[in-house]
Amino acid sequence: MHCLVDTTKSFVWAMLLLVLMMYVFGLLFTDACLDYLRELGNPSDPLSPQKHFGSVSASMGTLFRSISNGLDWSEAVDTLLPVGDIWIW
Repeated sequence: MHCLVDTTKSFVWAMLLLVLMMYVFGLLFTDACLDYLRELGNPSDPLSPQKHFGSVSASMGTLFRSISNGLDWSEAVDTLLPVGDIWIW
């Protein structure tokens, strides 16, 4: 039973770190996309970055789905192409 508790503690810290990283990168992607959309005005493009990165929760969801193979990263990164090359590296 002792090893199960130790493993669970490590798992919780790993998940906390993963969520923290998704939150930080979600903030960065959301900020970049909202700045781009503010400059552009009202985008009518269906590949608008607002679809995947329009809010922090949408960005975190996109990042989680990309990590867990629920969404192909190339589909998400295609929406970042108009924002700038630095965001698709």
